[in-house]
Amino acid sequence: MTPVVPWGTPTPGWAQDRVQCPLKNEPPGENRSGKHRGNRTARANETRDTGGDGVSNRSSRPSHDPSRETPERRLRALLNLTRRLAEPRLLDEVMPLVVREVVFVLDMDRGVLLLDEGAGGFEAAVTCDRVASDDYTETDHSATRALFEEVKSTRRPVVTFAMGANADDDSSFWRIGSLVGLPLLDQSRFLGVLCLESASKRVKLEGEHLAFIETVAAIAALALTNARAHARMFEAERLSEDFGNILDIDLVLDRALSRIVELTRAEQGFLVVRSADGTLEVRAGKDRKGRQLPESGQRFLSQKIVQSVAETGEAVLSDNVGEMSEFDDEEGSVVQFGLTSILCVPIRARTTTIGVVYLENRLLQGVFGDEEKRLVQLVADRAGMAFETAKLYQQEREILRALANAVEARDTGTSSHVQRVSHYALAVGQCLGLTNEELMQLEQSSLLHDIGKIGIPDRVLLKQGPLSDEEWEMMREHPQLGLGIVGPVALPQNVRDGILYHQEGWDGSGYPFGLSGNAIPLFGRIIAVVDAFDAMTTNRPYRKGRTVKEAAAELDRCAGGQFDPEIVLAFLTVLHGEGAD
Repeated sequence: MTPVVPWGTPTPGWAQDRVQCPLKNEPPGENRSGKHRGNRTARANETRDTGGDGVSNRSSRPSHDPSRETPERRLRALLNLTRRLAEPRLLDEVMPLVVREVVFVLDMDRGVLLLDEGAGGFEAAVTCDRVASDDYTETDHSATRALFEEVKSTRRPVVTFAMGANADDDSSFWRIGSLVGLPLLDQSRFLGVLCLESASKRVKLEGEHLAFIETVAAIAALALTNARAHARMFEAERLSEDFGNILDIDLVLDRALSRIVELTRAEQGFLVVRSADGTLEVRAGKDRKGRQLPESGQRFLSQKIVQSVAETGEAVLSDNVGEMSEFDDEEGSVVQFGLTSILCVPIRARTTTIGVVYLENRLLQGVFGDEEKRLVQLVADRAGMAFETAKLYQQEREILRALANAVEARDTGTSSHVQRVSHYALAVGQCLGLTNEELMQLEQSSLLHDIGKIGIPDRVLLKQGPLSDEEWEMMREHPQLGLGIVGPVALPQNVRDGILYHQEGWDGSGYPFGLSGNAIPLFGRIIAVVDAFDAMTTNRPYRKGRTVKEAAAELDRCAGGQFDPEIVLAFLTVLHGEGAD
């Protein structure tokens, strides 16, 4: 490929060079237009205003002919382009539409949209002619790479002419008359390059025509910016809503950081959270590929910026941090790390700042703008609320465990029983596809299922031998006693159901009400199975516990009788998956 030439530079001999450039493995003198490139060009011309079956899909509008351009025709073309790209669309719909419309308006044959990845690379988002999409090949990549870098460097339209005698045949970019690169800019931010080819014309590269082309590029960039902003904000809102179903603090933080880095084109991102003693510590670090960052010198954080945002609750945004002398400290210096763009926003809870999201890019200026600031702050605020919710849930769970331990402290024969029942119950719930909220409630119910034993006299609860009929009557009261104990607490109905109904039998043989089948609430049926399994496998002073295999066989035998067969099947699946024997 000849060197990349800026717009307006004369290229003497271009027509001769193009004619004399043979295809790879083509006999000298044979006209190149009769093979691969000619077929592609003929197809583009034949289908310029039609669909694949020859039926017009552009309302029979005539092809734009730059040779007959007038100021009025150019304004009309710009107006039509703006109208077609102004409608709200999904990003995946806008990208091919932008390429096809610009190809049409500028009377080119084929176009490729190359989006900047924000770390020195690009990705081919769309490759298509006026009608249909096609593949972006390896040699397409080779043919457009230099053009992309030149446009990215100059932020100006660029043209080059290809004479690829040694190129492979799978790229039309090696067999074209001219290859044009249009910069797509959102104000000063570089979005990517729209590469356009024409096999049969020489584009005018100066004056009014240059202004017309730059305006077309600006309209295309605006359409992409709006669609991408909508897509990113929608994703941020969706992610924020997901936080409401996550009750694991580390999972909340990890998921938030991964998506923030991906959405903002950051090179690295960090979540810094205030610990119990008030110090700020890095809880997670990710690169742009979602990989965990090692705890080493590869972590580029400005300690002063982090401290400032955490103390003031005000975000810091800069696209040229070399000018931020107020944050140039010896420890974590923005100059020392060679940082270029930084965005740091607070993670806010109800009344305080609990940490910060810190994003940086050493390679590019202008990576972060007001849009990224709003987007990251939205996610950070939701993450802060989710963090507080998860923290409260963990505290609540510890209280429930303490209550459960109080029961077990009286019954030395069932040490850690409720912990195991809780573990099994959650595994069964996951196997059954319960939601995160239902799993949280199931954990609470399984931890509290025996809370009523607090009201059972020691002479019955701690008896070493079999219980008498009278003692059994007292023991059977513990589900209702448990419901009475938690009565003043605002627990969900599912949690109460597990406490009250975990001794009911599928066949109606249980207590306290003798319910059967699906009349027994789900949590009661789940806890009944896992509670019985743990009871069978636990050693008692008066008997040795059964093996896992023996207990599993007993559950299977009683499936459809004492126990819900679906719950038994789910639990046996869990046991098999855990490799229990």
